Amino acid sequence: MFGFGYGGSGDGVCPVCEDSFIKGLSERDKMLVTLAPMIMHIGELTRRIGDTKIFDRFDLNTLRYAILRHLDAIGKPVSMKVLSESMVKSPAGITQNIDFLEKRGFVNRVPSQEDRRVNLIEMTPEGSEILEQANKFYIEKVRELMKDLPDDKLQIMYNMLHLYMVKTIQILELPFDFKEFLMAHGISEK
Repeated sequence: MFGFGYGGSGDGVCPVCEDSFIKGLSERDKMLVTLAPMIMHIGELTRRIGDTKIFDRFDLNTLRYAILRHLDAIGKPVSMKVLSESMVKSPAGITQNIDFLEKRGFVNRVPSQEDRRVNLIEMTPEGSEILEQANKFYIEKVRELMKDLPDDKLQIMYNMLHLYMVKTIQILELPFDFKEFLMAHGISEK
C-alpha cells in the first residue's frame, strides 16, 4: 500500500485505516482521503519535535518561535490581527503566546499611533538575541533530521506541500498573501 501506516497496512499507526469507508475506495481515493490526516499527523509530530527537541532549551515552543520569526521578518511593530492572519492562527492563541513572550521580555506591546485602542507587538533586543540563538540550533537540527533526503526529493516535497497549502487557503478564502509569506521566509517566487 502506501507505507507510513496508512491505507490498511495494519501496523496500528492509524486506527481507522481498515474501516469500511477506506476498504471501498480506489487506490487514488485512498491516498486522497488519507492526505489530510497524514498532513495533520505530520504537523503534530513536527510541533512535538520542535517543542521538545529544539525550542524548549530557549524557553520557547514551536509557535512562540514562529511568532518571533514573523515579527523579525515584518521588521516593525504589528497588530495582533495582522500577526494572527499572517500566521493563519486564531487571535486568542496568538494573544496567549504573546503574553508569555512579553513576560519573558522577548516582545513588547506598544500603543498604535493611528489608533490608541490597538496595541502593536514589537520584538525586543532580548527577543532578537534568543531568536538568533534558536535559529542557529534549529537549522542544525533540521539538517540532521533531513540529511538522508536528497535535494530532488526535498524539492518535490516542498512543491507538493506548497501546492496543498495554496489550495487549502484558497478554498477557505483566508486573507493570506503568498508573496509576503515567501518573502518572509527568504524564498524566491517561482
